[in-house]
Amino acid sequence: MPEPGTAFLGFRLMEELGQGAFGRVYLAHWHNYWVQHASGWSSIATWANPLDPPNPLLAQVASDFPQAFVEYTWLVTTGASATAGTLSIVQPKQTAISIDSNVARRWIYATANNQPSVQVFSFATPVGTAAANQLGRVLFTDMHDGFSPQGTAFPSDCAVSSVSAQEKALIYATFDLQRCVGSTGE
Repeated sequence: MPEPGTAFLGFRLMEELGQGAFGRVYLAHWHNYWVQHASGWSSIATWANPLDPPNPLLAQVASDFPQAFVEYTWLVTTGASATAGTLSIVQPKQTAISIDSNVARRWIYATANNQPSVQVFSFATPVGTAAANQLGRVLFTDMHDGFSPQGTAFPSDCAVSSVSAQEKALIYATFDLQRCVGSTGE
């Protein structure tokens, strides 16, 4: 991995990731490295790498800010949440255990291995600037968009014909990532 401030393929990834006019970054599971080591981002989340959570993990879906409430409702409407406000996550991972709620928004979370687990969170960039100057957004998720039955290898593991509950949550998150920053009180 490149060190903070170094160039990689001609880009200063660590210094510019998700910043600038309309920058959007989608980070999944082990991409927590980028949040942990990017300048100004290291205090956004607290990380731990305990054992994987129970499989499946019953997570909570936030509804305490406008866009989270829209996702909460959308997951019920699409059948992803069997019970309003919950989401069953298959083959869950646990790296983010808390976030700085002054900077980031927690979308999906749980308690696993007697520790909090933040499955999805987002934050506006550049961090530390006035909201009016934040035009970028970063989304981090510990959920995977697909999972394979044990012993199934690519490409035969792609034969799934329906979208799982967690994939519906990630579809919503991907579309929300494109929303205008600050449009709903980021």
